[in-house]
Amino acid sequence: MASQIDKLLKIADEPVDGASVAFVRISFAAVMIFWLTMHIVLDKITTNYYEPSFLFPYTGFDWVQVWPGRGLHLHFLIVLVAACGMLFGVFYRFSSIVFAIGFCYIFLLDKATYQNHYYFVCLLSILFVVCPTYRGLGFDTLRLKTRQTIPRWSLWLFQFQIGLVYFFGGIAKINWDWICGYPMVQVLETKQNHLLIGPFCTQDWFVTAFVWSGMLFDLFIVGLLLYRRTRVLGFCMCLAFHLLNASLFRIGIFPWLMIFLTTIYFSPDWPRRLLGFVFVPLKEKDVDHAPKPKFKPLLHGFLIVFVALQTLLPLRHLLVRENTNWTERHHHFSWHMKLRGKNSAIRFYTIDEDTQKWARFDLKPHLKLHQLFRMSRDPFMIRDFALFIDEFYRAKGIENVTVRAFALSSLNGRTPQLMIDPQVDLTQAELPDGWIMPLEAPIGGEFNVPIGEWEQVVMKDPIMEEYINKHNQLN
Repeated sequence: MASQIDKLLKIADEPVDGASVAFVRISFAAVMIFWLTMHIVLDKITTNYYEPSFLFPYTGFDWVQVWPGRGLHLHFLIVLVAACGMLFGVFYRFSSIVFAIGFCYIFLLDKATYQNHYYFVCLLSILFVVCPTYRGLGFDTLRLKTRQTIPRWSLWLFQFQIGLVYFFGGIAKINWDWICGYPMVQVLETKQNHLLIGPFCTQDWFVTAFVWSGMLFDLFIVGLLLYRRTRVLGFCMCLAFHLLNASLFRIGIFPWLMIFLTTIYFSPDWPRRLLGFVFVPLKEKDVDHAPKPKFKPLLHGFLIVFVALQTLLPLRHLLVRENTNWTERHHHFSWHMKLRGKNSAIRFYTIDEDTQKWARFDLKPHLKLHQLFRMSRDPFMIRDFALFIDEFYRAKGIENVTVRAFALSSLNGRTPQLMIDPQVDLTQAELPDGWIMPLEAPIGGEFNVPIGEWEQVVMKDPIMEEYINKHNQLN
């Protein structure tokens, strides 16, 4: 066993052309420069982080706070400059570290802005710190006269991380809701004016084909990309898949990132052969012939921990016996993409226990629309905001307040039902078992209301009316 490990480590440390990883680095940096620039130009920084009264913290990261004043604007500029340093390979190590820390900070500010591709960017930024991706094309290569090769493990690490997104995205789709097509039915119904697929969007055969092809693509595309004879076919499928997704869904930079990053499965020297006018020929003196030493213990340990975490985290939902699309538990960091169409509506009510006065808490002054959308379908974010409401009243000198939420949600077209027990005080330190109501509405219900009219209709639901009638003191 020891000899096999030594052999594997020796192969992993062999020098390979750094051109393909350099292309990935340049593409990644270019996409992130675009993303950062748009946030600065459109001032999404103010809209997303300064205007809300409350930002939803990740568990254990409530200490991550927005910079005071215009500090976050300066932060975005610094991260933008770091991305430019990565693009051109200038002071690469410093630039990549600044970018990784800076973007991870932005990511951790508010759970309501979570996107799988933002998490993906965080992971990639860590890999760019660890791997010498500047050793293919960059000013540091010329300035430091470094060789144009990288250790093979750098290539493997990027292939592993990118393949993981595809594979676990497919694994997550192996569930009854997806196979029956319910998440996609709602989405495709809104795409009837699409230039290519519009006429077919409401036809059962097309929905079925769309659902199954999406799942099978995610599960098997990595195999096609790894096998040399099917690699070109696999990449063409990736290109078609991501371009279609970009035209159908509002998923930002993700399709473009994946198109560029998936090229990592081609031969390490493909950019040098295809783009010879940019990637200068690899000369004999640029290749490391001397055997490399074994991995340094710190790097070796990092690689083991990183690979293990990325393999195990997407499986943690198997530890709980519940529908995680309903409870949202373990949804983050698991590559659960497009698995649920979840329409929700929510109202918060407060009770001053000293005066027994009831009031409806107005959400508009405190949350932006994207925050309200995310919170209304996530019981744990609802709990977080209930604690904010408690602090809000305490700041006004009202110490003894009960906060309750009336949240109705429809998962994948089911009839709306209560998501949280409306009798539970969400400010309690220890919530009772069952504060998240079990999903009981059967799949395939007849509830079908346009999304724009959904909240108005749901809030007139008999359950809601009955609850309000029981408490006629509500304001």
